[in-house]
Amino acid sequence: MGDRRCVQWVLGFGMVVGLCGCAEPEDEPGYETNWGGQQGVAQIGACNPPDGVAVCTCPGGAMASQRCDAVSLMWTACDCPTGQGTGGALAAGGGTGGAGGGAAAGGSGGAGGNPVDLSGSGGAPGGGDMSGDASNGGDSGGPFDDGSGAVVSAPFACGASGGFGIGATNVTIGGRDVLIEYPCDHREGADMIFILNLHGTMANEDFKLYQHGYFAVHNHIASHNFIVAAPKAIGSQWGNEGGEADTAHLREVVDYVYSTFAQFNIRAMWIGGHSWGSMYTRTFVCDGHFADEVKGAILMSGNPGPPDCSDRLSLIGTLAQDDITPTNVEQAGVAAGHGCGAMQTDMVGNNVHDVWPACNPGFVHANYLMLGKGHSDSMDAEVVLQIADEIRAATP
Repeated sequence: MGDRRCVQWVLGFGMVVGLCGCAEPEDEPGYETNWGGQQGVAQIGACNPPDGVAVCTCPGGAMASQRCDAVSLMWTACDCPTGQGTGGALAAGGGTGGAGGGAAAGGSGGAGGNPVDLSGSGGAPGGGDMSGDASNGGDSGGPFDDGSGAVVSAPFACGASGGFGIGATNVTIGGRDVLIEYPCDHREGADMIFILNLHGTMANEDFKLYQHGYFAVHNHIASHNFIVAAPKAIGSQWGNEGGEADTAHLREVVDYVYSTFAQFNIRAMWIGGHSWGSMYTRTFVCDGHFADEVKGAILMSGNPGPPDCSDRLSLIGTLAQDDITPTNVEQAGVAAGHGCGAMQTDMVGNNVHDVWPACNPGFVHANYLMLGKGHSDSMDAEVVLQIADEIRAATP
């Protein structure tokens, strides 16, 4: 029996709702309980594993991150705000500059602009020769048709519910309660994206919709043409106590959405999951039942391995700084296979954003390191919006 760890389920804006519950490590296999970086210390020299992350301190005390370069296996410079870079030790010429750092060679520019708006300019140039390169935004995806027929309605109320807090189920599918949210004013023929949003380990039935607040993508159903469904597992974890019944239920939910909203043109389906829900998503996203529909996965604080079918998927990964899994989604190889450029890093609020730019049409690859957060702390609103933008931009 391993050491017990205590998880507080934090919903909305960091509000703890419910008691702190302890679970055995084997409840979520593959997780590690220790953060691998050394907070406040800039790592220098050789590193392992590739794409690993450490937390470092910039001049003036600001926290940032540095990474284990997958090619050189050396630490990159601390990714500090402009003018505060601290060089790592990547090559004989000295460390590459941070964002505005003072190392021997200038750092690359940050990711340019919102991926939906291809007019963004390059990021701030690095120190040294001040020659940071502008980066490309993601492919904008095909144009979306807003439809021209009657307004589409369902047997339940339209619109987003609950802001960043717990939602309430509004429809019963196969005898089980589900929350489905869709925009109120979209018309027949409108192009839409369907997102299936799966919770992590949660024994308390009343709190399984914490995922609604953790990844509050429902706040963008109108602006981004989303339909978002948040179902509940039979037991505390998808596929464990419920087994194949959970898989069957999720297929029912998918079929229900496609039939109920048949007057829309659903152009893509994404599956996202947090914690155990992320681990379950890694296999469920490859389910042949809807292989033609699923275009991407959002893997939130789960096992870093990409899905077996990732050759046909866009991938977005998130990881909290003080998480229980040590690394983010390992997708550099997958991104290269989709024609993406070399990874570039910028900041989205207080979150480190790694993006592989200029992917083939229909693909997006990005990871987020959420600084100052733990495993169950809800995503910042700006991260949710950026992910929504990336999903929208990647839709073929």
